[in-house]
Amino acid sequence: MNKLNRITQESNESLGNIDNNINPAIGVGAFIQSKKFFAGISVPNFLNSKRFKESNGIATTATDKPHFYGTAGLSIPLGTNILLRPMMLYRVVSDAPNQITALGQIELKEQLSIGVGVSNNDYVSAMLLFKGMQRLDFGYGYEMGQRTSATALRANTHELILRYKFGVVDKK
Repeated sequence: MNKLNRITQESNESLGNIDNNINPAIGVGAFIQSKKFFAGISVPNFLNSKRFKESNGIATTATDKPHFYGTAGLSIPLGTNILLRPMMLYRVVSDAPNQITALGQIELKEQLSIGVGVSNNDYVSAMLLFKGMQRLDFGYGYEMGQRTSATALRANTHELILRYKFGVVDKK
């Protein structure tokens, strides 16, 4: 717990009970796309994981609730091999504020996508996606909290992206 950015040097016994856990994530989604517009919906993890631990009379509980995402955007050609993709992402989860993220992505030669985003929860994000295989895309995303709001501690996140494309893949 020494790696936490602390507001005060006083120890907090509740933080001593926090353990890292690995939980399975199973989800589903749908994505439609035309040459100029795309939209999608997803529930990346519909499992409702709950963890409980008690130590020295202090109980901690953590629950992972399912999130619902909706996205829509445009594909704007900037040349023969470059696409600009402005998009919006909307997230809903029970007992938390709704989140809206504005993203901008540039796709190069239908093989590489680079993007940045900003959210209404004071986070900024970046992503890199490789589309070199016929049905499989893989990439990396990073989200970083800005300490500009009333929330004192913000955790940054890393995401690995693996996307399999079902159906007919047309590269034309």
